[in-house]
Amino acid sequence: MMNIKERQTRERIVSDMQQLLTHKADEGLVWRSTKTDLMEMVHYLYYADIIRDEHGLPVTFTELVRRTCEILHMEPPGNPNHLVARAMMRKGRKMLPLLQRYEGISLYTNLYTTLYT
Repeated sequence: MMNIKERQTRERIVSDMQQLLTHKADEGLVWRSTKTDLMEMVHYLYYADIIRDEHGLPVTFTELVRRTCEILHMEPPGNPNHLVARAMMRKGRKMLPLLQRYEGISLYTNLYTTLYT
């Protein structure tokens, strides 16, 4: 079961990712963290089930990855699900899970200046 802090952090990630998807590729945004972090964030957005296509259907994970990578001028990973699975297995002091690191980011700054510019 998810605690309140974890739920709030996931909601913040989803909100920040929704904001990111409002940008266009020609704005020149560049991702400054790892592809694994980005794919984990896209994964949270996908499971929130709030992004819909023009027919009202949920957008696929692959389409969210494609759109996000296009905006951030990145080559989409060949297997984004593998990166998400690897991210979920992070352990130890040097490999803190994204939720713990993101919580720290949100306390001191905003996503824009930290993860992409």
